[in-house]
Amino acid sequence: MNAVNATKYKQAVWYAVEGDMRFLSHRDTVRLWQRALTRAEAPASFSQGFNPHMRLTVALPRSVGTASRAELLVMELTESWSSEKLISALRCALPAGIEILEVCAIAASVKAHPMWVRYQIHLSKEADREQITHSLAKYQQASTWCIHRPRRRRHPERTIDLKQVITELELKGDGLYCTLDLSEQVTARLDEVMGIFAIHSPEFMLQAERIAVGYAEELRRLN
Repeated sequence: MNAVNATKYKQAVWYAVEGDMRFLSHRDTVRLWQRALTRAEAPASFSQGFNPHMRLTVALPRSVGTASRAELLVMELTESWSSEKLISALRCALPAGIEILEVCAIAASVKAHPMWVRYQIHLSKEADREQITHSLAKYQQASTWCIHRPRRRRHPERTIDLKQVITELELKGDGLYCTLDLSEQVTARLDEVMGIFAIHSPEFMLQAERIAVGYAEELRRLN
């Protein structure tokens, strides 16, 4: 059997990002996984052609500085490894700040298309919660909440109604929670959501953390 027609074993790896690792860019995160798989001596599948690369995808790119307990890596192996073996090998190869949560084999046809994402914004003691509560009430009472997004590289200038993409926004004792719809047309950035509360200074926001991402049934975590 030649390499092109060889059987591929697809794996979904759920992991958390914390500490200094949250400052990795998306590109650096992909490189981290490439190095980790090499150190773990995992039988990673490679693309064909003059510049072969590992067949792996980080399903939803994470903004620099954002922690997460809901990251998903989808990769292909050329041999069948058990989840336990892969978890053990990767944990020995990954740096502190990257924690494996779960590994599961998935069908080759399964695509990692995120449908929604939920964040928790940890607020500092200096944050004016009374003002935040007032801003939240004002947002909830509005029928639309339009923001202007200027032209950026290949992205055109546009106006976005945050009411169309924010499906949850609430203030709890330990911070702000928001859930964003991830459509192919448009979604909101976390800094645009924080603009509702005029939170632009780092002294008011301790950390942004991705706490859940919605996928199709085949990619829902078991635990």
